[in-house]
Amino acid sequence: MTRSTTRGNLLRKIIYVIISAVFWTALWDFLSYKVGMKYVLPSPAVTFTRLYEMMREKTFYEYAGNSLLSIFKGFIGGALIGTVLGTLSAFIKGADILFSPLNTVIKATPVASFIILAFIWMDNSDIPVLISVLMITPIVWSALKNALQNVDRDLIEMANTYRMPFFKRITALYLPSVLPSYLTALVTAMGLGWKAGIAAEVLCGTNDTLGNGLLTAKTYLETVDMFAYTIAIIILSLIMELIFSAAVKGISRKEARYGTA
Repeated sequence: MTRSTTRGNLLRKIIYVIISAVFWTALWDFLSYKVGMKYVLPSPAVTFTRLYEMMREKTFYEYAGNSLLSIFKGFIGGALIGTVLGTLSAFIKGADILFSPLNTVIKATPVASFIILAFIWMDNSDIPVLISVLMITPIVWSALKNALQNVDRDLIEMANTYRMPFFKRITALYLPSVLPSYLTALVTAMGLGWKAGIAAEVLCGTNDTLGNGLLTAKTYLETVDMFAYTIAIIILSLIMELIFSAAVKGISRKEARYGTA
C-alpha cells in the first residue's frame, strides 16, 4: 500500500468521524432544546463548558488518575491470569476440564453480582481492580486457548519431526499464529475492563474516583455534572483504545517483518 493511499484512507476516516460527531452532537442539541430543561437533558455547550471547568480543577485529575491506575492494575492481572489459564487449557486436557467451569461461571454471572459480593468481602478501593480482572480474564483466556488450538497441525508435526528447539518453536510457529487473536482480545478486554471498573466505582462509591464523582452528581441531581463525567469517561476510554490499538499495530508490524525475515 502506497503512502498516498494510506493518507487518503486516514483522511477519509477522519472526515467520517467528524461527520458522525457533528450529526450526533446536533441531534443531542436538538433534543435538549426540545426538552428545554438543562437539569433533564443539558445541551452539548453546557456539558462541555462544565467539563472544561472540571478539567481546570486538581481533583478531576486525581479522580481520573485513581480510576486509570486501579483499572490498569486489573487489566495487567486479568491479562496475566488469562494468558496462563489459556495456555494451560490449550495444552493440558486435565487443566481444561478443571478450569473450564470457572470460565463459564465468570462469563455467565452478571457484573452487578460480582460487585455486590466483593462489597461484602473486601475494601471498596480494591473492588474495581477485582472486577476488571474478572471481566478481562475470560476474554484473554478464551481467545488464547482457541488460537493455540487452531495452530496448523501440519506445522506442528513438521516441528516435531525436525525436533525444532522450544524457543524457535514459540517464536516461529506459535507466536505468528496466536499473536493477532491475542492482541485483538487484549484491546477488547481493555474496553470492557474500563467500563466494568467504572461501574464498580459507582456501585461501591469508591472514594476519589470518576465513578464516585458520577455517583455524587447523581445523588445531588447535578445532571450537568453527570453528563460531564460521562463524557470524560468516554474520552479517556477512546484515548486508551487508540493508544493500545496503535501499540498493537506496531507489534503486529514488527512480528510480520520478523516472520518474513
